[in-house]
Amino acid sequence: MIKHICDCGNDNVDIMSVVETVSEVNGCQISGVEITYVCSSCGATDKDHRYLYQLDKVSLKI
Repeated sequence: MIKHICDCGNDNVDIMSVVETVSEVNGCQISGVEITYVCSSCGATDKDHRYLYQLDKVSLKI
């Protein structure tokens, strides 16, 4: 579970949208998601990008 806390300190944050993304690094395609959060207290929004792989199984030289 992803725990997100707003800049105002509120931890009651809802997920507004999730968009699937694909990045290409050194010829390898890596799936990810861009999550948009909205704070239920102050109404602020924030975006977070997460890759959908485990770091111990993927080795990329950038």
